[in-house]
Amino acid sequence: MKNLELRSDCFFTINEPSTNSIKIKNSQFIGFAFPISTKDEAMIKLRELEKLHYNASHICFAFVLGTDSNVYQYSDAGSPTFGG
Repeated sequence: MKNLELRSDCFFTINEPSTNSIKIKNSQFIGFAFPISTKDEAMIKLRELEKLHYNASHICFAFVLGTDSNVYQYSDAGSPTFGG
């Protein structure tokens, strides 16, 4: 990736869904990224992931919406610091 300067007139976004996972010690970490347009849409996706991974001990999430990033939410779901 080229050296990118931070500019207020541009932003990064997710174009298509993506998934990746890693196993550390005895824990499996699965990451999901997908495009959303609204907070409601994000929460629907979160509920779908909670149903799909009902045995997960933690489901953490974060999202930022809008060009000025004024709509955002995140949760570590009570994960221990440096957990894994």
